[in-house]
Amino acid sequence: MAAEPSHFGFELEDEEEERKRCDHRFQQIIKKITESGWFNGFIMFVIFLNAVFMALETSEMKVTHRTLLETMDNIFLSIYSVEMVLKIYAEPKNYWFSGYNLFDFAIVMISYVQNIVTAVQDDPEGGNYFAILRVLRAMRSLRTLRTISFVRGLQVLVTALVETIRSTVVNIVLLLLLLMFLFGIMGYYFFGYPTHGDKKYWGNLGRAMLTLFTYVTVDGWTDLQENLPASSAIYSIIFIFLGHFIFTNVFIAVIIMNIHEATEAYQQVGSFSIDLNDMYLFIYKSLG
Repeated sequence: MAAEPSHFGFELEDEEEERKRCDHRFQQIIKKITESGWFNGFIMFVIFLNAVFMALETSEMKVTHRTLLETMDNIFLSIYSVEMVLKIYAEPKNYWFSGYNLFDFAIVMISYVQNIVTAVQDDPEGGNYFAILRVLRAMRSLRTLRTISFVRGLQVLVTALVETIRSTVVNIVLLLLLLMFLFGIMGYYFFGYPTHGDKKYWGNLGRAMLTLFTYVTVDGWTDLQENLPASSAIYSIIFIFLGHFIFTNVFIAVIIMNIHEATEAYQQVGSFSIDLNDMYLFIYKSLG
């Protein structure tokens, strides 16, 4: 059996390139700082504090203390920018190979775009840029997700969920859509096709599938059932059994199974000195 290429070979090449840098010693100092526990703890505290101030912006303080909130937001953005620059300086190549670093970079860039749009727009509460500004302000809440970058346990869960959605959940959702399509056609001819049918919920395939989605969530399906004839009980029971009971439990079981496998993989990797990329590759292979 041919041996797979090791990720550690790339690490050795990166280390050799780092030694060729004229600022190698200073770069190593910055790298140790960015990987230190106190540095990550400080960034975590800033993220928490940023979340608190974003919550305050939704209250009356947005009007009474607007200057303070804007100043603190600029301070938080400055801290994130310094963190980003330090990490890029410490690892100019490896930084761009981490999905979490790319996410952090995107969040910082979005914040700068928001500041630029705010500076260009004379009236921040109106005008052509108002809709864009609202979207950018809303996307600032993504800053709280940066917590994932500092907690290995959350990284394991996110990796497991992403791989579950990519490999298994898509197939389950497609099968559920096929089931909804089948029952949607049947529901249209049973309850919406005749002249006296229910055109509001079963008048076409789109409305029928949207109604069936209510059956899948079993939220308010009894109100819909009251508008149907008594003979529809068998139809509703069969679809709720298949769409809700079977598919929902299969969906949950698959996620739990993959999270369990990812946790075991993480525990095995945890006994070695391996970086985040190796951990991701190990979990990826473990989940198939």
